[in-house]
Amino acid sequence: MSVQSDRELQIGSKDPEDSTRRVSLPPASYDETTKTLSISLFQKIKPISIELSNIGLLDTPAFNSQFRRLAEVLESEHEVLDSHYKENTKSSQNLIPYHLSPNLADYIFFPLSNILKQPAIDDRITTSILKIIGFLVEHIWSYKFDEKFVDELLSIVLFLSGANSSPSSGSKPIEFRAAAVDCLAMILKSVPNDYFVETANVKRMSLLGNSISFFLDNITWATNPRSQEENNLLINNLDILVNTATFKMSSDQLAHVLPGMVSNLTNFFTQSKNLHYTVIVKVVEALKVIIIKVFNDKTLNVSYKDVRQIDNLEAVNELWSQETDEDVPTNRIKIEIPSKTGIRNTAWLQATSKQLKLSLIVFFKTLLVTSSNNKSKVQTKNLLAEAIYKFSDAIMENSFLSLFNEVVPLSLDMLATTISLVATNVEEENTSIANVVKQVGILISANRENCSLFFNQIKSKLDDLITNKLTSVILSVDDEKINSYLVCIKLHLSLLNNLSKSAYNVHEAVSSNKKNIMVLLSKSLKESYIQNSQQKDNTNDLLKMLSGSQTEEGFSNKLDNVELPPNIDSKKITKIRPDQNRENVSESYSSNLMLLSNKWSEDSVTRSEPQYYFSTLYSNTIEEKFAGLIQFIAALADDDENEQTGQLELVESLFDEESEKNTLDRGIALWVANNFFINQKSSRNKINMNDYIILENDSDEEDELEEMSYLLVSKSQDLINDTSFELANAGISGNSLKVNEMSYSIALDTIGILSSKLPLEEFRSNFLRDFLYSLLEALTFRSNTLIQSHAQTAVGFILKNYYNDSLESLILDNSDYLIDNISLRLTVPSNFVPTLPGILLIIIKVAGQSLLEMNQLNDVLSEMFVIIDSYHGYSIIVEGLFMVFEEVTKQVKERYLSQNSLQIELDPDLNTSSYKPWGLTSVKQVLKLLSDSAKLTEPFESYDSTKEYFKRKPDTPFSEQAADSDDDDDDEQEPDVAEEEKWPSPVPENTYFLVQRIFNYGFVVLSQKSTSMKLQVLKTLKQTYPILTTNYKLVLVILTKNWPILLTLISGSSSLSVFQDVHEGVLPESEALIVPALEFVIEIVKEDGDRENFLGNKFIESWEFLINHSPIFGRLRKRDSFSLNSKSKQISRIEQQLTTTRLNPKVNDLLVTYLITGLNCYERTVSDLVRLDIVRVCYRMGIPSDMKLSRDVRNTLWIVKNEDDN
Repeated sequence: MSVQSDRELQIGSKDPEDSTRRVSLPPASYDETTKTLSISLFQKIKPISIELSNIGLLDTPAFNSQFRRLAEVLESEHEVLDSHYKENTKSSQNLIPYHLSPNLADYIFFPLSNILKQPAIDDRITTSILKIIGFLVEHIWSYKFDEKFVDELLSIVLFLSGANSSPSSGSKPIEFRAAAVDCLAMILKSVPNDYFVETANVKRMSLLGNSISFFLDNITWATNPRSQEENNLLINNLDILVNTATFKMSSDQLAHVLPGMVSNLTNFFTQSKNLHYTVIVKVVEALKVIIIKVFNDKTLNVSYKDVRQIDNLEAVNELWSQETDEDVPTNRIKIEIPSKTGIRNTAWLQATSKQLKLSLIVFFKTLLVTSSNNKSKVQTKNLLAEAIYKFSDAIMENSFLSLFNEVVPLSLDMLATTISLVATNVEEENTSIANVVKQVGILISANRENCSLFFNQIKSKLDDLITNKLTSVILSVDDEKINSYLVCIKLHLSLLNNLSKSAYNVHEAVSSNKKNIMVLLSKSLKESYIQNSQQKDNTNDLLKMLSGSQTEEGFSNKLDNVELPPNIDSKKITKIRPDQNRENVSESYSSNLMLLSNKWSEDSVTRSEPQYYFSTLYSNTIEEKFAGLIQFIAALADDDENEQTGQLELVESLFDEESEKNTLDRGIALWVANNFFINQKSSRNKINMNDYIILENDSDEEDELEEMSYLLVSKSQDLINDTSFELANAGISGNSLKVNEMSYSIALDTIGILSSKLPLEEFRSNFLRDFLYSLLEALTFRSNTLIQSHAQTAVGFILKNYYNDSLESLILDNSDYLIDNISLRLTVPSNFVPTLPGILLIIIKVAGQSLLEMNQLNDVLSEMFVIIDSYHGYSIIVEGLFMVFEEVTKQVKERYLSQNSLQIELDPDLNTSSYKPWGLTSVKQVLKLLSDSAKLTEPFESYDSTKEYFKRKPDTPFSEQAADSDDDDDDEQEPDVAEEEKWPSPVPENTYFLVQRIFNYGFVVLSQKSTSMKLQVLKTLKQTYPILTTNYKLVLVILTKNWPILLTLISGSSSLSVFQDVHEGVLPESEALIVPALEFVIEIVKEDGDRENFLGNKFIESWEFLINHSPIFGRLRKRDSFSLNSKSKQISRIEQQLTTTRLNPKVNDLLVTYLITGLNCYERTVSDLVRLDIVRVCYRMGIPSDMKLSRDVRNTLWIVKNEDDN
């Protein structure tokens, strides 16, 4: 192609070949890059254009037959165009724009124009044509704007897109719609911003309207998108809609289409069930742009008039009409727009703003309230939440006055609901509220009049939220509704507090609302609690009636067939069975103490989590939100010096005279007050500045904090006193029990909260010592888990704030008070309560060793012995006290016996036999015996000349010293001997005798009937015995004295009488005691075998009693005689029956262990025949293979086995 021909261009020739020959490329004045790009593209597109021209010039029948080929050629042409663009722009460093020659555009468009002249083309062909036109607009025609050309081109594209056609356009495929949207977007972006501003141009107005309708139609068509392509189509439509509304349309033009656009967008969103969050973000942004452009305060030049200001009679009538109309809020202002020729005037504003409000309510209710899918998207997608925040900010910044009456209040509700969805905890919620308040303050603070208007609006709305809605919302028991409402309250209260400083500096409104919120919240929670209880009672009554458990006679006012008077309700009378009730109470009390003794630990205090009070009404999150609201109210005064001294009045308002009469009212009111007190300024770590300078305000704050502390303590002490009496009543149950438990727990919380606000000395002297006993008592309430958990939390707070998480430090720091208090309660019978043993258990577990070393437990334990003497018939009391004794012995063992072990590691070369020099077990022991016998002992080797070996009486000859000795002299000399004798036990003497006293009292109370008490006493005796053996001489006397009691227990007898009926077997009560008694006696025998062998005869006596009089072998002895002198008929009978009779396996094993252990320890004391009888019986009962046997027992066992073999 020659250069001359390259410069020629003539469009309109019928001959494509001729047209191609006369194409002229850009003149030399064009940029060389454009020229180069155009030539390269021309060479690629030329054959395609020729083929398109040939097809386009065909007659209609021939043209219709070429639809498929035409579609393929058009698609290939678009691919060539697109690939050429990508090839020349793929380099990121290529900064030269992709700009082609207008002549090339004419060349490409000419064949298309011929195709468009055909009477009909299908959607596939139209789609490709729209894509090609979009390419030409973007890269060629957009660089040189021609109004007439754009008018024609826009009309053609709208026609091809179906914007002017019938509803049949709804069936267009998504590829077609996407191409049409892209093409229109290119055209609209390329036109100047004032292209549509000339309203006199009817044609352009029509084009604008058709374009917007086309975009809205595409948006509506894509309801419930199922693919990413449809999502992209929605996003592109919304983007071009926003761009057109922002840059190509005037505010008045947009005002004409505003209702339709808002309505279409709202309907689209509400009808779509699962939109992608990015689409929702685009819809919110579109609404924002449209609204703030139409309702812009600056362009409207709005003014306002407060209708509450009365200037004349007409104003009075207007105000009266508003107050009588329930739908019209009293905080409205009259917005006026100066008279203009445009559509936007005062009447338009009033009508359109109301319509806009209704549409926005529907839209945001679907987004934030009714649709769970949309709510989850708001919660998880930050972009969506940010879009809502920006929407509200734009309204406040641009349309504050224009939409003040309708949309501004709604925007605050939107913000509150969004925060309630997004915030995961109270801290995030408060942070979000603070950010919103700060942003709103920035947006409107520049205009003081706007601040005052907003203050009045917030105040009026907050009054309505509190007075008319708070109670109904809380009674609804709808968690989401309550959460959103509480956030709304906090947001409006925070805004009011902020505006009160910047607008009027009026704090009465804030204080009044804070007071109303706290009082109404307390009353509403009480009403909700009562309502829930009544519903449960009604449900239970209905179930009883439906199940037939209640007949008409059951509803009569009778008790035991006796008609009661009208003032007594038979349903509210509790029938008590004395024996059964007493048994249940005993079991519960014992099990509670047992759990405290075995499973309680200090970790349960420092790591406890309190239970929630309203878990039957609300979720735990909502209860935290209630507490967070109260704490938020208290925190509002931190930055306001004028409100810091009014906090006490708010708390006092909770405790009015009416509420003081009801436990539930008092408990909930105290719960509200506690949460309010949490956010008060602490003086615990505060430097006392009064030492340096007098600050009057600080003094007032500290005085108020102290007064508030005393007020809360007084209320909590009253609650503890009243509810503790009710909780001690065994007949209390149901709702009354729950109310008292909750109130008691709330009162305990008060002490923990106070610990975080006051210095240690002030807290300890004024509060802790009055409540420490109650706190420790509550720790024992295992059957009342609510009370116990909150007691643990309260004690945990105290430990964390003052005692480095050490409960022992707390008890030792207040030990004098605690011990005196407990001693007083033990001394006065009327003050003795069942929880005392539990409290002592905890104290001794935690600080028992230190208290024993300081001798602070002696008085308490002495009083416990007095109680046992006085109330030994009350087995429950005695059992509880012996659990305490058991813990005392555990602490003594841990303190003195774990570090100073009694079992000294013996040298294997030493002979430890009690019958040495017999009992040698190794060659080394023999050699040592021979070595020791060869030694010569000096007669005065151990003589000490400085020691006085004899006590001489003054003025008495030596010969009379020994003769002159009577009882008085012996009594006088005994103290001297005692002083010289060294105390052999590692346990201090006073502690040893204290444990010995426990041991003695244990044997005393074993004569009682209660089996559970005996089991506990035996358990305590077994714990105590190792301590007493550290001075074995002293314990032997006690064992000898009380051996008959032990023999009675291990034999399963009721006494040692030989005339009792023992042929019916062991009673169940006695059988339960045999196991612990045998375990205890086995320990005694083992210890005696290692020491003095003093109890050998006692062992033989026990064997004789067991075999002759024990109910264990009672059935086997029936009508048989028995002799120990030979293998008598009785022994044979017992051996035979033992093979078929089933004893308790545990009892069987322990009896064998006891008998074999006795033989091992007392082998030289027991005669051969007795040993033979014992081994025979044990062999039949079964000797464990791992049991250690002495030499004599092994030999005897061999004889018994051989007897069987023979």
